[in-house]
Amino acid sequence: MSTVVAAGARQVVVFALGREELAVPISRVREIIRDAAPRPLPEAPPWVDGVIDLRGQVVPVVDLAARLGQTAEGSDGRRIVIVELGDGTVGMTVDGVREVLPVPADAIDPPPPGVAAGYVEGIAKVGDRLIVLIEVETLFAGDGLLSPAGAATAAA
Repeated sequence: MSTVVAAGARQVVVFALGREELAVPISRVREIIRDAAPRPLPEAPPWVDGVIDLRGQVVPVVDLAARLGQTAEGSDGRRIVIVELGDGTVGMTVDGVREVLPVPADAIDPPPPGVAAGYVEGIAKVGDRLIVLIEVETLFAGDGLLSPAGAATAAA
């Protein structure tokens, strides 16, 4: 099976939150693991499930549905998508991972004005599907999950 991507296309990892499909660039995804039971952190925001030990690295895990103000389905297909950001690593709990998909640049529209809270990079139109492209760096900016000060606060 060939994984050649057409010039100008972006490869994204498509996942489900409820009935919605969202995606992040594959370059941000370190790995995808089965849903684990994160260790809760005291006084963490409600959308932070806790932390996991990922081969010796403590990684915060975020309930992405809660972070985005949605409701998760809690299906058996739940996964944790481990993403690499500029300041660290975060796990995002999602309802299921669908596929790795090449998306042509001309199939991506900008988010509608006033609708996207800055973390929506665009809307990919793939066949009859609309896939929301998430910019994870922007989504988690200012959350205190990635900076040393945020980690010290969460551990206190």
